[in-house]
Amino acid sequence: MPDLPPNLAYLARPLAAFEAALRGGAEAEDLDSLPLEQALKGRLGLEADPAAAVAADLAALEAWLGSFPSDEQAGWCVVGVFHGLLSFGFDVASLGEAPDPGPQPTIVIELPPGWTAEDAPCMRTLTKGRRGAVHATFIASQPGFGGLLRAQWRAGGFAAAPVAFGRVCGEKLVSERPGPVPHKRVQYELDAPGGSVMATVFRTTGRSFDEAELEAVLHTLRVRPPMGRNAAAAVS
Repeated sequence: MPDLPPNLAYLARPLAAFEAALRGGAEAEDLDSLPLEQALKGRLGLEADPAAAVAADLAALEAWLGSFPSDEQAGWCVVGVFHGLLSFGFDVASLGEAPDPGPQPTIVIELPPGWTAEDAPCMRTLTKGRRGAVHATFIASQPGFGGLLRAQWRAGGFAAAPVAFGRVCGEKLVSERPGPVPHKRVQYELDAPGGSVMATVFRTTGRSFDEAELEAVLHTLRVRPPMGRNAAAAVS
């Protein structure tokens, strides 16, 4: 594996920590991103436009990962963290600090055969396989976020397609890059009973996959409100 470019040298320690955890048997979704966020916080410093700086580092990281024939799983996990920061926004001062989110909604979706699920506040992650696993992450989004995301897709020249799965509908964006280390990512912005959901499907190696078996259960997607809220609003 070639050395990181000088502008990405700050990622060396977080990458090494990710690699050690993965070698120890950790799954990608279980990796602790706080050390990565702390390194990123130090890198951003007094940047006038932190989001633009993260976007530039993301592009450089993806180019580096695509420059050599390797399933660099830890590197693609960093890519996933950066995509998440850019998709949902971030406060530089809060990077590397464990948040206290308070009561959060719950994502409900049936499992396709052969998949496993892990739940967290406002999120459900479905996984199939181990090395080179396919991950599907569903996150309850704030009101208005879907429109913002679609606007970002259009501004970036990406063509999203309308999709409908029973009572669940929205838009789907497929990003694919050919090459020695091909990369594929599928994003959905969905309106489901109970709320809006941002879904991302990817493989930890970046390689291609077929999202059809996941789409076969998207009609079961629901958002349940936080515990203690108006029970009448609950979605079964």
